[in-house]
Amino acid sequence: SSVIETIRALDGAVECESTPGKGTVFIIRIPAARVGSRALLVRAADAVFGIPSRFVEKVTRIAGAEIQTNENGSHWLSPHGPVPLGGLAEMLGLPASENPGAQPVVVLLRAGETRHALVVDSLLGMRQVVVRDLSPVAAAPGLFGGCIVIGEGEAGLLLDPNALLARKATGALRRVATPRSDSVR
Repeated sequence: SSVIETIRALDGAVECESTPGKGTVFIIRIPAARVGSRALLVRAADAVFGIPSRFVEKVTRIAGAEIQTNENGSHWLSPHGPVPLGGLAEMLGLPASENPGAQPVVVLLRAGETRHALVVDSLLGMRQVVVRDLSPVAAAPGLFGGCIVIGEGEAGLLLDPNALLARKATGALRRVATPRSDSVR
């Protein structure tokens, strides 16, 4: 049945206990890491990325007048003061969008006391996602918390904002592999 197939796809198991005259109990066991988490799905460099919802403080569009660039890089002049600003694609070493919008879409990340304004190509919305383990060669270690299954034939990577911002601060980001939609069933 499709229920059994779904449970097996999540590395789960089903046990059946039957007691004559009393009934049957079905026990479904699924690893907690597989159940899923809530994430904001964004698109950057023709790939889909998930940002765990607990790191998302705000989503907005900003005008060019709200961006300040100097020797310390670009900053968004937010109501809370200047916030470092950078494109997700650029931070991951991926090609930037060829059609940047007049008003960039910005996701304000907050990891502890650190804030960063992340420019993305588009928003796909907040969703409950299933997180799967990454292949050791699928992406740069530490930047991602797993692969997320989005829908029929499409997958993405779940970002680890703590690791992303730490690497941004040290300049240690490099080109990473991203899942291709045509390679996922």
